[in-house]
Amino acid sequence: MEPILKQVETGTHFVKFYANWCGPCKMATKVIEKWKPNKEVNVIDINIDQHPDIAQEYMVRSIPFMVVFKDGKLIERITGIPQPEFLSKYE
Repeated sequence: MEPILKQVETGTHFVKFYANWCGPCKMATKVIEKWKPNKEVNVIDINIDQHPDIAQEYMVRSIPFMVVFKDGKLIERITGIPQPEFLSKYE
């Protein structure tokens, strides 16, 4: 997998950490997909079971967990299902 920082150099990116067995992760995905269609935001999904090293690097302790990058800089972290108020900040 290409390093995260290389993928998020320009623009706004949500890096979503999840696992296939995680029910709340599936709900978070639905919320993001419903919100995302006309947005200038890239979503990068990282399965913590397949990439535990990346999850450890970003200090993922609970899932779903998201980090938001803007032009290569980490600007926010969120644990749990993102609420519309959180997502609307990035429209």
